[in-house]
Amino acid sequence: MFTAIQIANLIDSNKISLNTSIDTFFNDSSLKHITIRHLLSHSSGLPQMPKYEKYGCENEYDIEKFYNTFSSEDFTSKPDSLFSYSNYGYKILGIIIEKITSKNIIDHNQDLFNSLNMLHTTIDRNTNSDNFYHELINNKNILAQCLDCRFKYAEGCYLSTTEDLTKFGRAILKHQIISAYHLNLFTKSQVQNSLEGKKYGLGFELGESFVLQKKTSLQKKANILFSEYYGHRGNIPGGSAVLNIYPNQQLIIAITINRTDIPCDLISEKIFKILNT
Repeated sequence: MFTAIQIANLIDSNKISLNTSIDTFFNDSSLKHITIRHLLSHSSGLPQMPKYEKYGCENEYDIEKFYNTFSSEDFTSKPDSLFSYSNYGYKILGIIIEKITSKNIIDHNQDLFNSLNMLHTTIDRNTNSDNFYHELINNKNILAQCLDCRFKYAEGCYLSTTEDLTKFGRAILKHQIISAYHLNLFTKSQVQNSLEGKKYGLGFELGESFVLQKKTSLQKKANILFSEYYGHRGNIPGGSAVLNIYPNQQLIIAITINRTDIPCDLISEKIFKILNT
């Protein structure tokens, strides 16, 4: 969501558009059918991650290797044909942001955090932070594998708290960091996640909650509360998080857990139902 917010602000500044082809930035005509919209909505056809990139700390894939190998990547589908979650696409968005602004994506996001007083949100620097992450394997709670974050800050790899994520969600809701026009646009369904049946906008996951409310003595039937929300989930080895924003209720639910086997999104749904039953 951080990267999507940065792109929205560049669009507001007329420095880019959703229909801008990415070959504009990489001088490669084979990319002319892929647009900023495709990257934001995970409909570009790019794989989940570059084929030469490794997830763990043995990874040596960096910006230099990106430019040396980008033209040899295999697409999983044609652009705009289906939803396929791609961290690779967001890596490219980060590079585009840096090309347009001549400013590092880390610095962009740190400026955002500072403006919202998100004092406990920072990049994962691959120091000892992963020693706090755990995974449940064969009923044993073990330390999660090390994650190399050095070239992943446009797609994730941030440490935060529920308080800071709530500040971020409130700023979105109040149009402090994204205009009302673009928030409405970015939270409209672009593609359907065929695996989960969920919808996806431009950098935002979209969902719906249903709650059967208790009927009063004057009612013959209980009310069914239907509410849409937008936000995002995040997972790394040993860590999970979710931020869901319910605009109709002006409600923000943020959850962070140092485990990967606990479904934060389902917990968020249950919290919403408890608050609205």
